[in-house]
Amino acid sequence: MLSSNAGPAALKGKQAVDKREESAAIEAFTPSSTARFAAPWALKGSLERIDANTVSFRLDLDAPGGAKPGERARWTFSGTATGAQQGRVLEDATNLAGWTGYTLAPPKSDKSKAHTALRFGATRLAGPHATLKDLRAELAKAP
Repeated sequence: MLSSNAGPAALKGKQAVDKREESAAIEAFTPSSTARFAAPWALKGSLERIDANTVSFRLDLDAPGGAKPGERARWTFSGTATGAQQGRVLEDATNLAGWTGYTLAPPKSDKSKAHTALRFGATRLAGPHATLKDLRAELAKAP
């Protein structure tokens, strides 16, 4: 069985997924959006190693959702995740003249709600920022 913290490299062959959680929500964040799937939820499906850099997946998620209390919603996630991990660096000297910067983050919310929410918000940065170094300095000051 695959450990939940072993990482993608630990997957060999095909692995069944069958996980239930009664109390903890699933929370996922990207730079531009956030998703929260309230408990109790169930995740079923499979993961399969295709080659050294590719994993195929099909996962069905069942969680509270809908307009009325007690309703359930279902999502299916399928596809492939590919590519070797590698660092990508944007140089501090990158010119940002003429650009407007925004932060993207999940809004402050009441996490006690028993429904699923998919949200994101943008806030304009003070700027202007001549270089990426200037932008990074402003972001480092943010709470």
